[in-house]
Amino acid sequence: MVDSPRSVSSTVVVDARESVVGRLSSHVAKTLLEGKNVVVINADKAVFSGSRSSILAKFYDRLKIASVTNPRHSPIHYRTPEGILKRVIRGMLPRSKARGKDALKRLRVYSSVPNDLYTENHIVFEDARSKKPLSMFVTLQEISSMISR
Repeated sequence: MVDSPRSVSSTVVVDARESVVGRLSSHVAKTLLEGKNVVVINADKAVFSGSRSSILAKFYDRLKIASVTNPRHSPIHYRTPEGILKRVIRGMLPRSKARGKDALKRLRVYSSVPNDLYTENHIVFEDARSKKPLSMFVTLQEISSMISR
């Protein structure tokens, strides 16, 4: 019996506005592993929970990791909201396996809403939304602007 390839024609558009990055990323990773194309919009409005000082300290510490002998072998540090979110989602995929690599190829992340996606229905994962006031969170846009300096 020969396995037929899955139909990957369905595209899911996810709105990341006011969603906690970790919870959102786990939902997106599961959807990707189901074989669907996923487009994440408004990535710059996704939030990290915690105090500003501790979150920024973790990002600054991560930026210090580099190779002294050969800078080409240093890790790539994403500084845009799209890059940060895509990196978090990548960490939740089994990318050493073929299905994880294929899932990552089906992911698109945008900082705003592209013109061709204005009319699409957007999915919002309600359990990924922040329950506390937004002043207790740090957006990816703020983090990106701070670490890009």
